[in-house]
Amino acid sequence: MNGGRIGRAGFAAFVFLSGQAWGLTIAVAPDGSDAGDGSPKAPLATMEGARARVRTLRAEAGAPVAVDVVFAEGAYPLDRKSVV
Repeated sequence: MNGGRIGRAGFAAFVFLSGQAWGLTIAVAPDGSDAGDGSPKAPLATMEGARARVRTLRAEAGAPVAVDVVFAEGAYPLDRKSVV
């Protein structure tokens, strides 16, 4: 970690949930908003927002879903310790 920030060009975190009904991608960007839907046009802003979206997608699907969480280049301040 770099002073509570994550910031590597092309950094991508991949969250794979057991099994796979279909694949989804959630976009996260420093200028995003956790009120967004996680699409490239309305990216989320935080790892916590991405985690919450993954959990929502899993609950809505009612089946295991593979989800890629892709972080755009930039800094992501952490207010507290995050657990995925």
